[in-house]
This record gives sequence, structure tokens and C-alpha cells, in this order.
Amino acid sequence: MKKIKTIIIYLIFFALYCLQAEDTAFLGKNYFAGIKFSSWQKNGSGTIKVIPKMYFGNEVMELTGLKKGEGMNVYSPFISIQPDNYYFVSVVYKSKNFGEKGYSGVSAGPRIIWYDENKKDISHKETLWRFQYFDNGWDFVDGIYYCPPNAKYIRVEISFANHSPYKNGPVLDPTLLLSGVQFRRYTPPPTPEWAKGKAVLMVDGGIDANEFKSYYFASRDMRGTSWSKKIIDKDAERGTALTMPVVKKDGIAAHGNYERDWDFGLYRAQIRLRRPPSPKDEPLGYMDILSEHDDGRLVLHFTTKNVPPTGKYITLERDFIVRGPGFNCIRLFSSGKLPWTVDWCRIIPLKSFSDSEFEAIYPGITGSVPDNLKPVNDWSFNVKVLIFNGFGYDNWRFMEGIRLSSLNYKADIAWAKITNPYFIDIPANPKEIFNYDVVALLNADVRNLSMEWRKHIYEYVKRGGGLFVTGGNMSFERSGWRGSLLEPLLPFTISDSIQSGLKFIPEGVPVGKKQDNLGYTTLIHKVKVKDNAKTVLNAGNMPFAVEMKYGKGKVLFITGWACGTLSDPSRKMFYDTKEWPYFIRNKIWWLWGRHQ
Repeated sequence: MKKIKTIIIYLIFFALYCLQAEDTAFLGKNYFAGIKFSSWQKNGSGTIKVIPKMYFGNEVMELTGLKKGEGMNVYSPFISIQPDNYYFVSVVYKSKNFGEKGYSGVSAGPRIIWYDENKKDISHKETLWRFQYFDNGWDFVDGIYYCPPNAKYIRVEISFANHSPYKNGPVLDPTLLLSGVQFRRYTPPPTPEWAKGKAVLMVDGGIDANEFKSYYFASRDMRGTSWSKKIIDKDAERGTALTMPVVKKDGIAAHGNYERDWDFGLYRAQIRLRRPPSPKDEPLGYMDILSEHDDGRLVLHFTTKNVPPTGKYITLERDFIVRGPGFNCIRLFSSGKLPWTVDWCRIIPLKSFSDSEFEAIYPGITGSVPDNLKPVNDWSFNVKVLIFNGFGYDNWRFMEGIRLSSLNYKADIAWAKITNPYFIDIPANPKEIFNYDVVALLNADVRNLSMEWRKHIYEYVKRGGGLFVTGGNMSFERSGWRGSLLEPLLPFTISDSIQSGLKFIPEGVPVGKKQDNLGYTTLIHKVKVKDNAKTVLNAGNMPFAVEMKYGKGKVLFITGWACGTLSDPSRKMFYDTKEWPYFIRNKIWWLWGRHQ
């Protein structure tokens, strides 16, 4: 029987592996796999050192020794490619002594150089997003690029320059570390049928049910500049467009809002534009997407070559990946040398990625947790709590429960902004989580935590930490739990979709047993408790509070929402009862007492 169970478990893991491989099949082999940094060439000053097995077991190329005013370029070997295709490119880097945040005089960045069959540079250079000007830990720059039809070879070039001191700043001695270069053929998935055609108009004040986002450049979604003009245009989808006149200079033509609700995954950007005929080969401008933590996500250039002179609107597109929390912003630039008009930009979600799929595409992106990190457990009557406060956090009365615990407590709070739920006052380094006895997520959207933070929370519990999690409009199936590194910590399985994940009971359902006096709930997530978990409170016949031991740690999850009203004034919502903070207190004791 034991052997049969082992075989079944193996088959499940094999199926999951195949599923992951299928889901990331749009990326081909890495052309740089097996190519050693010792085969790269250098031009300029400075020194190169190859360090084996530094970044997650991969070798690293260290560039250093640049004096004031010096620079260097390093070039990969020539790589034979298939022309007229899209390619995914990424480079892992780390920088030291680049200076404080902001431009300090030290600059570095990668670009792709395309060559014809005779290995002649065909002057089609695409620049990846530059490395940060300031010191940065291990990170990625990446992009999806189109290979010109006559290209037969590529090389990746890394430029590195020391122009310090800058504005009376210090003379810097910078170091750049490179690892994990990827150049992989990318097969674009087809545009979904639901993303074709015009965007559906919504009632003012209603919820936008479109699965894609449309941004109209002549609307307040995209703020124009003093010289880009809104015009009446019968050929535009909604009758107005934005035009860029000849101004003989480069400049920004439109700037979008800063938005934070793009989930991690693969996207397609489309833009609808037109231009008049021109006998010259002229640049028109470009569109980019700026990301708060991942630098740029996309650059799409417009020229007289890729915008045919039909005088009619055409649609250009480019795919990109969103891989971190924070804002995203669409910008439009014009070269000012030729007039052109733009109607809209559309952002189409193609695929959501699980954390494991991200790790398959960007090895090491989730970071590492040193083996020597363990949660505090000094056997004293002190408790240190880290609380992630989401919308409606105060209704949970978590702090009241801590005060009632009779423990000497210290509570640190990370806040989620309501309009753009991104945590502030969060510890600078996720390793600091191991300094806490209990971590609480009060209706906190875990999509707004980096994958490194999610990995540290998982390891924190596994190694003995205590985790308290509540339901809500930004929790469980309504945020990033499914497919994340945190999913194994769930003491129950959650619904596949937002639509099927919520039970609304207007008249209310009692929480716990009658003698508990814990009132009622009206909103509850629909879950199925795991075999190794324990339901400590029910709401009617549904699990309401579920606890589970995981590894050396403990978790307590609540499926109810701390909101709602009841028509019967004799009834109280559970969080309005005097008994509720005592339930919280008892669960804090349980989570804190990990030695029990």
C-alpha cells in the first residue's frame, strides 16, 4: 500500500511538472546555455574576473577597476539565430559602489546587436533597460524583441562607464556583476477572441467588465503635453485622437496614470496609430511602459518602416511580462520630425504566472533564505508582531487581542494604501521577518508582496513561525494565493474564481456554538478544509476559523469578512461582540506558544 501511495505521489508531481513545462512552452531553449563568460571579449579599460558558482550555482563575470572618466564594453560570442522571430532576453546583474539613489555618474546597461550572414552589424540595435544608477542587489533586466528579417547572428553587449564625480559628488569605484544571460526564442500566443473589436462602453460609475484595458490618448487616461493636440477624428474609435505635430525635437507626447492592478503575468500591448506619407526613412517616436520595481517593461518604436504610409490607422503590438508589484505607467514619445496621430493603447492579459513558473523563467527571482535563519523563541513573556493592515483592518480588533494577551508586546505595522494597495512601512529586508513571533495578514493582498517576501513568509512558518490570516475582499481567491509560494500554508483549498469563492448570507449565520456568543457573519469564503487541519469555529455548516501546523510552525486562517450589516438589531456581527477580541487573544497565545 505504501508503495502504491509513493507511485501516486510521484505521478502527481510529474503531472505538475509537465503542466508547468507546457505553460512556459512559449519560450525556447536558452542560446547562451553552456557559454562561458571566459569567451566574452572586452574593449576599453577596467578588469574582468570570472567567479564560478556565485549566483545560485551559476558563474559570474565581475567588471571593476574603472577609474574616473573610463569605460568598458564586453561582448558575448556570436550566436546563430533564426531570423524574423521574436526573442526573449534577460540579464541578471548586481551593482556595488554605483552611488546613492539617483544619477551618480556611474552608468551601465545591456543591448542586443544584430548581424547579417556575413557578421556585419546591420545597425539594428535594441537597448534593454539600463541597470539602476544606484547600488542594487541581484535583479533582472529583460524584454521581448523582434529580430529583423536579415539577421543571422546576435551578440549581447554590456556597457559600463564611470563618469563620477557628478555635481561635486564623490569619485566612485564601481563594480558590476553579471550572471544568467538568456536569449530564448519567444512564440507569441494568439490574441484572445474576447480582446478583439471595440472596447465595451460602461455606465458611468459602474464596474469595467472588460478583460483588457483600453487607454484613449485623447482622454484624461493619457495626459497630453503642451504641444500634443487633441483633435476630432471620425476614424478614431471614439471620435477623438491625439496628434503630434512637427516640432523638430524629441519630447514626451502623452503620460498615463500610475496603476497598480496589473497582475503578474504575460501581456500584449497594442497601439493604434497612423501617419502621412513620407519619402524619407524617419523615426516617429515610441511608446514605453514604465514599472516601479522592474524598470521598463516594454519599448515599441514607431518609424516610417513599421508604420505603412496608408493614411489609415494600423495596430502595432509587442508582448511583455509584469513580474513585480508596484505601479505601471504608459508613456508616448515623439521625435517631432513627422506628424502622426494615435488613437488608443490596449493592454491584454495573455497568461497569469504562478510563482514556480516565474522561477522557471527567471531562475533565482524568488531569492534565497539562509539556513541559519530561525524565528525568535526566547521562552519569555514577550511577543513581537508584524501586522500587514489591509482594508478594514480595524474591524478585526487584532490589537485588542494582543493587549488582552498579558504578554509584553511590540507591534510593527505595514500599511496598504486604499487607492493603490502597495505596502508602506514594510521592513527593508524580508529577512527581518524572522525577528517576529507572529505575523498577521489582515485582508492583505499578497500580490503586492514581492516573490522574495512571499518566500520568506513561507520559510518563516515552515521553520517555526506563527501566521494569522483573515479573509476579505483582498484575500484568498481574490488575491495571489493560488499558485503562489504561500499556497501550501493554506489550511484549506480555495475556489478557482472570484465568482465562485464567496457566500453571501444577508440574514446572517451564527459563528461558533451558541455559548460562544460570537455573533453572526454575512460574508464568508467558500473553502474545503484539508485533512491535516482543524476547524476551530464554524459559521453554520461552513468552516470559519481553521488552524494547522505546518513544518515547525502554526497557521490560523479566518474565512469570514469583517464587514456587513444585519437587519435584525438584536443580532451583532462577530467582530462587534465583546467575546471576539478574546478569541483573537487565545489564537495569539496558540501561535506564540510554538514550544507547545
